[in-house]
Amino acid sequence: MPRKIFVLILAVFSLSASAQDSSFLSKAINSLNAQPAQERVYLHLDRTIYGFRDTIWYKAYTVIGQKHQPSALSGVLYVELISPADSVVTRQSIPLVSGIGWSDIPLPVTLKPGSYRVRAYTRWMQNFGPGALDEQKVVIGGVAPAVVKAPEKIDVQFFPEGGELVAGVRSRVAFKAVGFNGLGKDIKGTIEDSSGNVVADFAAQHLGMGEFALVPEAGKSYHARINIAGETAFTVDLPKASPSGYTLSVNNSEKDSIYVKISVNDKTLTTDKDKTFYVIAQSNGKVYYTTQGKLEQTTYIAAIEKNRFPEGITQFTLFDQSGEPLAERIAFIENKADEISLTLNTNSQTFNTRDQVELNLAAKDSAGRPVTGSFSVSVINETNVNPDENSESTILNNLLLTSELKGYIEQPNYYFTNQSDKTRTDLDLLMLTQGYRRYEWKEILTQPFTSTAIQQYPPERTQELTGTITKPGGQAIPHGKVTLLATKQNLVRDTTADENGRFIFADLNITDTATLVVRARKSNNGSNVKIKAFVPDYPQIMPAKYVDGETVPIDTVQQLSSKAQYNQYRQEQKNDSLKNGKMLKTVTIRGIKHPEQPDFSRSSNLHGGGNADRVIMGKDLGNCINLSDCLTSKLIGISFQGMSVIVNGVNLGEKHINDVNPNEIYSIEVLYSGFAKSIYGSSIAKEGALIITLKNGSESASTDTIKTAGQLHYAQYEQQQKEYLEKNGKLLKTVTIKGIKHPPQPKLLFSSNLNGPGHANQVIMWNQLGDGCIDLSDCLNGKLAGVTIQSGKAFSARAQSHLSGPIPMTVIIDGVILEASHLNDVSPTEIYSIEVLRSGAYLAIYGSNAPGGAIIITTKRGGEGTAYFSQAQPNGIMTFPFAGFYKAKAFYTPKYGSPKKASDAPDTSSTVYWNPNILTNKDGKATLEFYNNDSKGTYRVVVEGIDDDGRLGRQVYLYSVSSGKSSFGH
Repeated sequence: MPRKIFVLILAVFSLSASAQDSSFLSKAINSLNAQPAQERVYLHLDRTIYGFRDTIWYKAYTVIGQKHQPSALSGVLYVELISPADSVVTRQSIPLVSGIGWSDIPLPVTLKPGSYRVRAYTRWMQNFGPGALDEQKVVIGGVAPAVVKAPEKIDVQFFPEGGELVAGVRSRVAFKAVGFNGLGKDIKGTIEDSSGNVVADFAAQHLGMGEFALVPEAGKSYHARINIAGETAFTVDLPKASPSGYTLSVNNSEKDSIYVKISVNDKTLTTDKDKTFYVIAQSNGKVYYTTQGKLEQTTYIAAIEKNRFPEGITQFTLFDQSGEPLAERIAFIENKADEISLTLNTNSQTFNTRDQVELNLAAKDSAGRPVTGSFSVSVINETNVNPDENSESTILNNLLLTSELKGYIEQPNYYFTNQSDKTRTDLDLLMLTQGYRRYEWKEILTQPFTSTAIQQYPPERTQELTGTITKPGGQAIPHGKVTLLATKQNLVRDTTADENGRFIFADLNITDTATLVVRARKSNNGSNVKIKAFVPDYPQIMPAKYVDGETVPIDTVQQLSSKAQYNQYRQEQKNDSLKNGKMLKTVTIRGIKHPEQPDFSRSSNLHGGGNADRVIMGKDLGNCINLSDCLTSKLIGISFQGMSVIVNGVNLGEKHINDVNPNEIYSIEVLYSGFAKSIYGSSIAKEGALIITLKNGSESASTDTIKTAGQLHYAQYEQQQKEYLEKNGKLLKTVTIKGIKHPPQPKLLFSSNLNGPGHANQVIMWNQLGDGCIDLSDCLNGKLAGVTIQSGKAFSARAQSHLSGPIPMTVIIDGVILEASHLNDVSPTEIYSIEVLRSGAYLAIYGSNAPGGAIIITTKRGGEGTAYFSQAQPNGIMTFPFAGFYKAKAFYTPKYGSPKKASDAPDTSSTVYWNPNILTNKDGKATLEFYNNDSKGTYRVVVEGIDDDGRLGRQVYLYSVSSGKSSFGH
């Protein structure tokens, strides 16, 4: 029977017109409009391949709505580095302003090499499932080649266009073959029917994807016979064809129009003749096209102008008369009107190392008008880190493509780079194979959205702390008074709980991890209150959707570690001495075998143990009391007095050189040259640093390893007392004292005392407080030597007075410094120990935080002696660490103002320049200046950004750098 073709000019309805002409279209549009807006985030990374001790620099672009406008919904973004073992290496939260934020992720040397992921999300995005979170792959330290222990299994799937095959209707069938590593696999083969007849041939044309045409016959089944080079052929069944139904196909190959085709077979035409059908096309939750018609022929074709759709993925859905979805197809619409045209140029196309570069940026819209927007720029030496341009994530392929599709998208930038008819055809194959419904029509139409559906993760507009206050039995305490204290941040807030006992502190704006104290009281000021703070619910980490196919061998990664850089520096010095000096004849020296080399495995030197300008072993210091006296004869001509002192990894500053006992030192590594100091940056004094490693027990250390500045101060104080007595006192004869042996006192196992547990003028344990007192001040009255208690405050007899009166003692509860009035905030039954600090030797480390002395209270915990300990927090008070905003670093941009000297350390970092905060002016322009480093090669400039209307822009620019005399002033 000849096929009937009818071209239907499909009408386009606005919302009001749809309401008049079709109740279903009106209901569908209103239901879709009622869906919550979805945020998406993209991170612009400076690069994707890193070495150890490198830093990942990133800028976040968070967008919302149909046209990717910068989002004002969320004010907090979470960024995580996820290991190859699917665990969180580090998690940061950063503030967002109009959807924009930036920060950095330092990479410790302890990381194992491999493929990591950087994941970013807002709390609001968690409402929409794991697929809504942004993930990007980065390589750190190289990737070891995958070991395949079993024969590779190929997964082949077939996807009829529109959703299903219909008997007697010609359809496009796409397929995708995927290997064990999640990457496309080239295959070819034939399609055979159930009678053994070959009806089609096929072959993959891009990343394991391809297509063929098929007209399935009623009553027959079909399978594919697949051939892979070097492997045994196998078969895969195709989806069964329906005896009746609808197919929906899209022709997206034309430049200006997209063609939508609806087809049925004769059986369907007979049963559904004159029934109404509907077509809706939506993108990012907004309807851009609707129509309705009646089934009168077997085939309908409509042409729709592409310029009515935004750039990105549009979802076409066909509905029957009852509103049931019948078929669906997604298509990628290319619309350059939604992009920013970026132009980049430099003051020259070729440069020398250390030359100054002037980079000019111009941003315009499709009509040539200047664009004011927010941009970020990364400059890398792609000779050192050769990026895979097809595989890298960009602001265009991320927000327009990969965030809309299910599963891992291989080589997403291939479809946006050097666009051609082939790339567009391959992109359409991707739509056919990995397209999915972001908005499930059945769910939208049958379960209208309600605000309660997303209450689990409400938008997080500011940094906040929420919790509840209850009675010990769990009953809510309505309208209780809640106070929040953060001493270091000088933060004090008060609020009142609601009728359900729930409280919230918003707009905290806390940087780094801070210890917070929450105090709660009933409305009648009673303290029998339990406090619970809500712990953030972070999303589950799903396994990576890929296994590395093309590996980066560890030994060929271009990123040199700091240790390797230092060894390279020393080798260059050696080569230079050979070049400029005289070569002597070989001299054979015979002598005694030297002992083994020192062990620097415990050194905290960031260059690696032993890699220093000078190394002095502890056994070579000689006899001296002060370390500075020992070094004077060892470091002649070197100004070491102003150097930073780093003891076992703890930086004590510049004035603590004599706080370490020379007898306890195993080694001293001296860093004073420019290169040796460079890795520490501004964290050490400009004179350099003394890296001191103390002896451990096996090296006959006479005291425990010193770890904190407070313990160093105390050790020095004890030494000075001992020396004073030896010098000015008299040595008494030995006196033997006999008496009654008292039972052992509880040992102070833990405390927040910066001097070390038990290093105090007086220590009182829980079993010395006595019974029968309600307030702690009553328990302590008369028990503290040299301390009086008045009106709930403690005063030391040694403390100085102000004009307003005596200064009370500071109260420190579990490390949190509070005012003196908080002495009775802790129930006596909850106390483990009390340490009293009155003398200057103990108070020195606290400085101005405890001018009148200090009472250090440690509350009980679980563990040793559980008969005496309680794991619960004291009633009415709670202390806990709060993860605040990560304190981002600034990218260090050197300014080479003079020609390079032979003694200068080479700068060969792969990221030459990073700037996340570029704003174009009213003319759409911005100018940047930076310097090339000491590595030659091809430098790659990448600029990405967005404007207030959601238009996206990206541009790549290359220039060459050769070694030679720097020509400053370019």
